[in-house]
Amino acid sequence: MGIRDLREVDDLDVIVKKEVFDKLKRESRQDTSGHKYGHLEFGEIEIGYTWQDSEEKAIKVINDSELIEGYPFAKFKYVVEWKKEMNRDKDQKDIKLISEYLDHQK
Repeated sequence: MGIRDLREVDDLDVIVKKEVFDKLKRESRQDTSGHKYGHLEFGEIEIGYTWQDSEEKAIKVINDSELIEGYPFAKFKYVVEWKKEMNRDKDQKDIKLISEYLDHQK
């Protein structure tokens, strides 16, 4: 959302493949037991190896990412799918912003 200037963001969610996650976990020595699949937090950066609680889905999102300014980002189709599943107020607002953004890209 932030990289596309749709709204200000105050954190960064990163998904990585399991082997990268395991290396980061070993090097940071963070306790990841409080989350079903585990995640690491470095200030406002949260790193995980799942998408919608699925490692397989995360790999699909990573492999199908789009490059923006040279960095890979999840495509909006995956973001919207995730936000529909979460269905919080902020997710509903984000879905509307994404829809309007995509309509203007046509």
